[in-house]
Amino acid sequence: MSMKKAIIFLSTLGAIIAFALILYFTFTLSSITLDKTKLYTEKELSILSVEGTKINEEFGAIDYSDIPENLKNAFISVEDKRFYKHNGIDGIRLLGAIFYDLKTKSFAQGASTISSQLIKNTHLGNEKTIKRKIQEAKLTLELEKKYTKNEIITMYLNVLYFGNGIYGVNQASKVFFDKNVSDLSLAQCAGLAAVVVAPAKYSPLLNYENHVERRNLVLFLMQKEGYISQSDLDNALAESYTISNKKNNPYVSYVSSTIYEASQILKLDEKKLKTKNYTIETYCEIDEQKNLSQAINNPDLAKENHNHIPSDRIAMVCDNNSQGISAYYSTTMIAPQTISRQAGSVIKPILSYGCAFEQGILLPDSPILDEYTNFSGYAPKNFGNNYLGWTNVRNAIATSSNVSAVKVMEYTGIENALNFGEKLGLTFNKQDYNLTSALGSSCVTIPTLLGAYSTIARYGKLCKPTFIKRILDQNGNTIYKHEVKEKQVIGSDVAYLISDTLEAVVQNGTGKKLKALNYPIYAKTGTVENGKYNSDAWCVGYTDKLSFCFWYGNLTMKKESMLDNNVTGGSYPTLCARQFLSNNKFIGEKLEVPKTIKKIDIDLYELNNNNNLLEASEETPLLYRKSINVGFQTKIPLSNTFKCPKISSVDIDSIGNIGKLIITLPNCFGCEISTVSDTNCENCTTLYPKNSKIEYTFFGEGKIQFVIKPFFDSEKKRIYGKTVYSNPMYLSDRSNFDDFDIFQGLFD
Repeated sequence: MSMKKAIIFLSTLGAIIAFALILYFTFTLSSITLDKTKLYTEKELSILSVEGTKINEEFGAIDYSDIPENLKNAFISVEDKRFYKHNGIDGIRLLGAIFYDLKTKSFAQGASTISSQLIKNTHLGNEKTIKRKIQEAKLTLELEKKYTKNEIITMYLNVLYFGNGIYGVNQASKVFFDKNVSDLSLAQCAGLAAVVVAPAKYSPLLNYENHVERRNLVLFLMQKEGYISQSDLDNALAESYTISNKKNNPYVSYVSSTIYEASQILKLDEKKLKTKNYTIETYCEIDEQKNLSQAINNPDLAKENHNHIPSDRIAMVCDNNSQGISAYYSTTMIAPQTISRQAGSVIKPILSYGCAFEQGILLPDSPILDEYTNFSGYAPKNFGNNYLGWTNVRNAIATSSNVSAVKVMEYTGIENALNFGEKLGLTFNKQDYNLTSALGSSCVTIPTLLGAYSTIARYGKLCKPTFIKRILDQNGNTIYKHEVKEKQVIGSDVAYLISDTLEAVVQNGTGKKLKALNYPIYAKTGTVENGKYNSDAWCVGYTDKLSFCFWYGNLTMKKESMLDNNVTGGSYPTLCARQFLSNNKFIGEKLEVPKTIKKIDIDLYELNNNNNLLEASEETPLLYRKSINVGFQTKIPLSNTFKCPKISSVDIDSIGNIGKLIITLPNCFGCEISTVSDTNCENCTTLYPKNSKIEYTFFGEGKIQFVIKPFFDSEKKRIYGKTVYSNPMYLSDRSNFDDFDIFQGLFD
């Protein structure tokens, strides 16, 4: 190609590229305009209770005259120190950002000013593209032409997002500090400015230490820019303010969690929800929410530890029919869907025993030996090193035996146990596939754990608790609706057998503080130890109407914040649950027995004497029968105890012409004894044992052998068992009654 042709080609290509760029920038800039209504119109989410009452507070916009100088200067110092000197675009900062972006071959570094942040928050998204940056620059310049700096910073402070559904400095001041904006201290002004760069990291509700560190940075920048003196700085750095505990607003936790759930459902950033002017209908019931707030904030139950640090506390209540969360309260603003904690003993009825019930290998009445056991190197201990010996599954759950739970999981298989938990909505990681999961080493979220228990209350129909019933757009159109799905994930018989054991927890076990309510409640408690302190304490359960989960714990997991060891699942969480459930509204009925449950009689003699769970035979007398519930497919062997009476042992000995026969057999049996001998010993007829033993002394000479026929007298007839012959014996003709005392002593 000649030089001339090359020049023509490059010129043409350049013209095409230039024309394309002109078209691109023309389209990009013409497709976006400054919208005054987005800057000034207050678009509030409306979050409604099930009764239709708005539960999110109204926080109006503030005027410039309401803004403290310290608040304005704090934001300027950390976000845009040349705010009053540029026209919306900070040239110095822009050059630095361009250099960084070219160096890293990215558009990650911003040169945002307060003006451009206002545009981004009200008109644009967060994507980091050339198009968005061009549009942002255009609108920022327009903004600066139409509004004064004071108007811009006022609008900016009114639309800032502080996380957890908190918009604008007015709401942030109320939620964080329970103050009006005009009453904020210097440290609190710096605190608000510290949050907005990354609310999830710097919100005082979520991470107080990170927040204080960032707040102090803002204070140093204010002093560097000349806004405060050294003395002001020192005093503000020393200030340790208290974060509002929200006692005056019982709905803050519910509202914050609802916003989080809505953002997940709609796949929309939380702070964008405000600009949509949506209405969110929830399952929140006003009375229940107030009751729950009062219970959690009861000063007698708001336990502080040995370092005077209060515990974190969370409670959630779910309606068993709608699956809606009717009440939720937390002392933290972290979304409960994101809080993952070790479950402790509240997992035992699900992973260990629920799986065994499903397999048909255990029942609540099944005997189990609770003793110190080493499982191939893993040797769990019961609380206080107390072991029950032979007991039944119901009592092992009621007393929260660790050994029994591990023993059952080992028998059912770890994978089977975790698969059973997954059916109820729980999730597990690879590291959970070991026997420690039987004791709750795996982590759960509060909604999923509550859902698992509600699934049991719903006779095995899966429950996924939800805050939101319906979402309407600004025009009243339904854009989301919660549909109640009835998916059977475990058998109704299995669910009912679990409920059987959880009722015993309340009546006789670790949850007995709920017994005082005097109506049917099914619950389990759990405690997670951490050294000599505790990190988690649970009380989870249900009635026929609702399910509940109460948790006390230490979200920071710092040693100084741990719960004292007297805060267990059976103490404060259960007391808190009791206060909430004491409302007459919650009084429920005993769960109905499903048709998949059948009743059988078991052989009490075998259970009490041999630790065998066997179905009673036709011959088993009423005295030795007990009716129990079994699953639809549970198979229990038939007892032969009364079908074919058996002798346990026969012992015979003699001295001279004196002999003694000792027969051991169940004390419900008798035996007929006769002799096969050439002695003058008289034949015996019928003898009955005392304390399971018959002692028969005899005298004579010559060979003697006894024929023993055990029997049982049923209501209809005498039933004989297998005949037993004693060993033959020879008696001498020597009669010496002095020998009798010696002989008697041999058997004693």
